[in-house]
Amino acid sequence: MEELEVYTLEHTYSVNEIYKTSKLIGLFSSWEEADKVIDQFIQLPGFREYPRSCFIITKHIVDDFDKWKDGFTDDQLELLY
Repeated sequence: MEELEVYTLEHTYSVNEIYKTSKLIGLFSSWEEADKVIDQFIQLPGFREYPRSCFIITKHIVDDFDKWKDGFTDDQLELLY
């Protein structure tokens, strides 16, 4: 069976030394489509105050949950508060 890939686009930045915020902008069929959206969003209020590096594109394989099949440890989590 062929793997189905999707790409998430998030805008993430640190509010202060202990708090990070992230906005899910959307799901895309390719990295290129997600990258095009960055070009639009980086011009908008709120987003333009942060560098392009705050936009994160991540590839995901649909129905793939192997990363967490054995649970997780605290060192795999980011401090969110």
